[in-house]
Amino acid sequence: MTLTIPKPIRILPKVPGVAVIGLMVLQYVWMAASSDPNVHCELKVQNPHQSTHAAEYLGLDVVKLKITSECNRPQKYTEITATIYESNEGLPKKVAQFPNEIVVAAKPLDHAVEFERLTAPCVRGVKANYYGVAKGFAYLEGGQKFPVKGKSGKPFPVSCKIKAK
Repeated sequence: MTLTIPKPIRILPKVPGVAVIGLMVLQYVWMAASSDPNVHCELKVQNPHQSTHAAEYLGLDVVKLKITSECNRPQKYTEITATIYESNEGLPKKVAQFPNEIVVAAKPLDHAVEFERLTAPCVRGVKANYYGVAKGFAYLEGGQKFPVKGKSGKPFPVSCKIKAK
């Protein structure tokens, strides 16, 4: 009995190799052109407001300032100094300051970090107009450091006056 070994059949690609390489280069150029090479970071500062959560669950009257640091690249953390100003008739008055606040990205490759624990005790029922300001630095995964700043906008009325220090 003779043993026959089948001859290998060469499988040729349906698309020529040059076309495949060309498509890969085209895809790379397309992705590079559509992504922004510049790093952009900004702080989004919300209007200071009375925290209903703290009042309901903790029995505390506080004015809360929420800030989000957003970049178009992944962040490690952001460090800021935030201030709440009272703006009634006359010059703005600094009523609360939060120096050197640091928030680390919740998970790897996060593009945003949130500052949610910036609170100042207040007296409920007394109205005041507040706005928030923040500045600092966003530190990216690659080790880069970018200045960030933001403001909440025009003064916002709150029925809880911060106890000035």
